Amino acid sequence: AKDLWGRGFSGRGVRMGVFDTGVRADHPHFRRVKDRSNWTHENTLNDGLGHGSFVAGVVASQDPACHGFAPDVELHAFRVFTNDQVSYTSWFLDAFNYAIATEVHIVNLSIGGPDYLD
Repeated sequence: AKDLWGRGFSGRGVRMGVFDTGVRADHPHFRRVKDRSNWTHENTLNDGLGHGSFVAGVVASQDPACHGFAPDVELHAFRVFTNDQVSYTSWFLDAFNYAIATEVHIVNLSIGGPDYLD
């Protein structure tokens, strides 16, 4: 990543959405969180599991000891999973529509689940 930063690629001017469990508001690695939204039925924006904060850190951490790949990116945190790891397609669709309306450039989906064969 340092080679890219030296060429001026740091994420500056890029709006990135992370669709996950949210991002901790008090996390010291993030200073460029532009928007946090909750699309679940839980009444919180905070990341109760840590997965969303971890994923956001891989991309956007600004901690000098542990930079993300794009530390200057403008981060948009979309909470589409509950603390019980539940999500619905409708939550994703609503969040996608909001991401489009707010002109988010890139969306990260670090998600998985069971795979069933019919």
